Order: sequence, then structure tokens, then C-alpha cells
Amino acid sequence: MLCTSTSTDNLILHNINNVELRVAFNTLVVEAPDSSTIPSWKRATYELVFRDPQILLDHQISNPDFKNHIDYAPHLVYGEKGQRVWSDFMTGNWAWNQCVSKYFFFILI
Repeated sequence: MLCTSTSTDNLILHNINNVELRVAFNTLVVEAPDSSTIPSWKRATYELVFRDPQILLDHQISNPDFKNHIDYAPHLVYGEKGQRVWSDFMTGNWAWNQCVSKYFFFILI
């Protein structure tokens, strides 16, 4: 099952409010004799709107439409000729290295 942004947006998302933030450059800008030398992005205010990612993920994981379509553990996949196959996040190097790490053995000691 391929989860596109459209299918994610179509999930039942009751009780997940949008979070709205207004952000702006927050460092003292030395007054320049000519204000046109200050980049426009430093003078602008931006509005970010998003849903709380933790609540959104909780809803996605508890949604029965995703049953048997979520990998909870990283794994290595190899093709018929022994070549490595990457098909999703949990078959990637980063996920594998986070789970199978030399640093894990230091925690045990």
C-alpha cells in the first residue's frame, strides 16, 4: 500500500487540530544606511501550519487500513542475484544502522 499525501489527508483526523506558528528572523539586524541591503527574508514573517506529528502518527498506526502494511523493524532485503533491494524506509541503511549498531554493545557493558 502506497501512502501518498492525498491518502494521508483522507484519513479520519478527528481531534487533531492544526498548529499555527508565525516565525520571523530573530537576530538584531544592524541598521544599515540603506535598508535595501537587508535581505527580504530577514524582514518577512512566515506562517507555518501543521498537525501535531505525534498525534498524527498515533492515528495512522491505530488505523486498521494500515494493518499488515507497516514495518516495525528494519530488515535487509536481497534480490535473486544477491543484490541489495531498497523498497522503503525500513530496508534502508539508516534504519538498519540505528538498530544494529556498534554503540549498542557499549550500553551493555
